[in-house]
Amino acid sequence: MIKVLMMNTSEIFTQGLRIILEDESDLEVLEIDNHEANILEQISDFDPGILLVHLINGTNDILKRNIHEIRRKYENIKIIYIFASIDKNMIKEALSQGVKGFLLSHSSGKALVHSIRNVWHHQYVFADEIVVEMIDFLGAECMNKKDRLKHYLTSQGLDLNGRDIDILFFIYKGYRNIEIASELNLSEKTVRDYVSKVYKKLQINNRNKVRTYLTSIIHQKEVE
Repeated sequence: MIKVLMMNTSEIFTQGLRIILEDESDLEVLEIDNHEANILEQISDFDPGILLVHLINGTNDILKRNIHEIRRKYENIKIIYIFASIDKNMIKEALSQGVKGFLLSHSSGKALVHSIRNVWHHQYVFADEIVVEMIDFLGAECMNKKDRLKHYLTSQGLDLNGRDIDILFFIYKGYRNIEIASELNLSEKTVRDYVSKVYKKLQINNRNKVRTYLTSIIHQKEVE
């Protein structure tokens, strides 16, 4: 018997989900109110193996505290997050914290039940849409800095060739034109021409501003 603890963050969603799960002979379900202070008293002797958490607008302090208390008491509990919408940063953080399942609110009841059983047997589960999003997201993070720069700028529709990216990357690193010329085995005049060209493509005509912009891309921060 798999004992499933449901964290109630949405009354309508939780009720529908409970109906689906209680139809399964190998699942026992207990629903708890996320807003109650005595979260562990609600569980009592249930000894859950799976914790289902429906995330509507991310995690708030109360939800984080309750999840932490449950995990502290039930060290072997396996957690499944059900997202109303995909939050890539939250998924990445949750993976590092040992969350095993990542589903979406519109996942079918059959898929949910199947996922609970898989997680119970020590497998990770992901909704197909989440897999696609995370491959792109984590793939971009794994790129080296120059590749990340190229990926972002070309995705913005900028027509940049390999030499343009080389020039921009050296600007990001703080190189002067004469140093760039030495690295690329070009004349300083040729480098100046390339620099002028990439300025025009970026529509920024100031080296410090260009460098700040490039730094924000590489470190995945918004340009202020």
